[in-house]
Amino acid sequence: MVRLMLCGLLLALPFQGLQAETLKPATVVAVGKDGGHRVLKGRVRGYAVQDYRIQARAGQTLSVTLKASHPQLFLNLGLGTSEDAMFNGSLSGNRVVRRLPDDGDYWIRVYLMRAAARRGASGQYALDVAVSGQPLPAIDTNTDAVVAGTRFHALARISCLIDSVEIAPGCEASVLRRTPKGSATVEVRLPGGMRRHILFAEGQPVSSDAPEVASALLVQRLGDETRLTIGATEHYVFPDVFIYGD
Repeated sequence: MVRLMLCGLLLALPFQGLQAETLKPATVVAVGKDGGHRVLKGRVRGYAVQDYRIQARAGQTLSVTLKASHPQLFLNLGLGTSEDAMFNGSLSGNRVVRRLPDDGDYWIRVYLMRAAARRGASGQYALDVAVSGQPLPAIDTNTDAVVAGTRFHALARISCLIDSVEIAPGCEASVLRRTPKGSATVEVRLPGGMRRHILFAEGQPVSSDAPEVASALLVQRLGDETRLTIGATEHYVFPDVFIYGD
C-alpha cells in the first residue's frame, strides 16, 4: 500500500523574506499502489501553501491533476528534501504524469502565485492523485553487495557536461541496481550540490527528476556506453558495467 502523507502544512512559499505559517499535524492517507487514487480538497489563501507527501517506488507512475477555482493557483512536484521542483505548474500546467526515478517521498505543493498571494487572494482546489504500475525492486544485497555505509551497489566518476562546461575529473555518480537486469537508479551529484536521479529500465534511461520543461531524454548507444542528454544542458556517459555490474 502506497501511503500519501497529507502534511496539513501552511508553509511559506520559497520566496525570500516570507514567514512560515503555523504547522498542522500530518494526516496519512492510503492510496492503492496499482491504480488507486484519492481526491484531496482544500483551500489556500495569500502566501500560505498546502503540502502533501507521498511514498512511492522507482518505476511506478505518479499522476497528479489539479482543479482550481483561482487561475493563479498551481501545483509543484519534487523528490525528497530537495527544494528543486521536477514539475512547476506555473510553467507546465495543472497535470503531471511522471515515471518515478527513485524510491522515497515525493512532495506536492499547492500555492498561489506571488502576485495573487500579495493581494491576499484565496482559492479552492481538488487534487486527483494516483500511483500506478509495478515498482522495480532493488537487487538483493546477497546477490550484489552495497558499498559500506550507503544504499548503492557502486560509486564512480562519469563523464559529464553541464551547461556546456565539462566537469573535471567527472561527476560523482552512485548506482542502485534493480530488477529486471539492466534496471537501476543512478544518482549524479551536480555542481552546486544538486543531485540528478535517473531511472534505467532494462538498460534504457526512461525518466529523471529534471524539471518538466527540460526533462526530455535523448539516448545514444556507442560501444559499451550509454550517452544520455537531458533537456539541452545535461550530458552524461554511463559505462554498461556501471549499470549492469560485473
